[in-house]
Formats: sequence, structure tokens, C-alpha cells
Amino acid sequence: DHRDLHSFPTRRSSDLGGPKTEIKSPLPGIVLKIFVRTGEYVDKNQRLFSLEAMKMENEIKAERAGVIAGIRISEGQSVLQDEVIMEMD
Repeated sequence: DHRDLHSFPTRRSSDLGGPKTEIKSPLPGIVLKIFVRTGEYVDKNQRLFSLEAMKMENEIKAERAGVIAGIRISEGQSVLQDEVIMEMD
């Protein structure tokens, strides 16, 4: 089974004084594939990474356009729900 998660938790760290948006894992699981690189411009709804959770592959997409400021995980890594996966300017 495969499903897209178009909306996932994000928090603008600008609320805390910085300009970045944190992109978090919507579910606990394993990162299967990272589709972007640090410094890359992404469009709204562009694939960012895929996550295997509950034996299903989920594609996580950008909620907005921006530049990937940092990636905190690697392919094959287990992540927790709400763990910060990447940051976007």
C-alpha cells in the first residue's frame, strides 16, 4: 500500500526568533528515501522523503516552496513521531 501525506506537522522556528520551518515526521518509522539535498529549492507539494510506517510507504511532501536549509537524518534511519527531519528557509 502507498499513500501520500500532504499535510504534516511543521513549526516555524521564526516564532522562536529564527526564519526556518522544521519539517517533522508525521509518524514513527524508517526513512526509506530522501528526495532532496541541502541547498535545493523545492516547490509546494514536492516530495521530500519517504517513510515506512505501519508497513506502509508514506511520501512526505513540502507544505510550501522554499530552500532546504538542513537535513538531520539519513536513509535507513528510524525516526520518532514529530522528530525534526529537515529544515526549510
